[in-house]
Amino acid sequence: MYLQTFLDDLIYDELSDLYASTNLSSVTLTDDHNKVFSLMNSGILDICSRIKLKEKECDLYQRENKSLYYMRIPHVGDPNAGDEEIYIDGTGEDPPNGDIIRWLEAFDADGNEVFINSPGHPYDIFTPQLDVIKITQQEDTDVRIISLVYQANYPKIIIDDDPDPDIYELLFPSFINKALRLYVAAAMYSGKGGKSTEKRSMADKYLYQYESEILKIISLGLAPDKENENSSFENNGWV
Repeated sequence: MYLQTFLDDLIYDELSDLYASTNLSSVTLTDDHNKVFSLMNSGILDICSRIKLKEKECDLYQRENKSLYYMRIPHVGDPNAGDEEIYIDGTGEDPPNGDIIRWLEAFDADGNEVFINSPGHPYDIFTPQLDVIKITQQEDTDVRIISLVYQANYPKIIIDDDPDPDIYELLFPSFINKALRLYVAAAMYSGKGGKSTEKRSMADKYLYQYESEILKIISLGLAPDKENENSSFENNGWV
């Protein structure tokens, strides 16, 4: 799906009441596009945090006398090129790009499990922060490679001041389109509601429908797993 198709569906369905006095064929969301794109990114992250839609793997090259590894873009590259601060392999097709949601599992080069945040295995891996990994220092000079599997987010929607939604392709699976539109609509009505009881009611309606759509995706088994984490919408809070 291209971005313009998503925006058209949003305007003609969930946001139609916001433009009830306007010719819908002339609505382009020009004034609101930055807000809409920001809300889309927040919604994608919320959905991906609750349902495992994307899983990625990266190799971490453990360095001698180093115990803390920052899983951030400046440390992604070719670990064999001689720079000791490049320890995350970024030579594959889809390298880590700040898209980590949660760590799932890890293995050494022999395929043995490396435990993550397990008190029973204090010499394996701990994560003092989401993007920081602590590993017991190596006592020898051999490079130890650890394969890390993580739940990932989809790339952020980034468009300049003169967007061309007709050619901007959305990369997330189509079955989350409805949920994402409901997320955006709930936030849009909430932001424009002010003291309007009607718009606040619309925001609450779309919030409820969003939660129902998430449960529907899980119940139909469309996603790889059926986890249902707490939403960032709890207590009507927005990302």
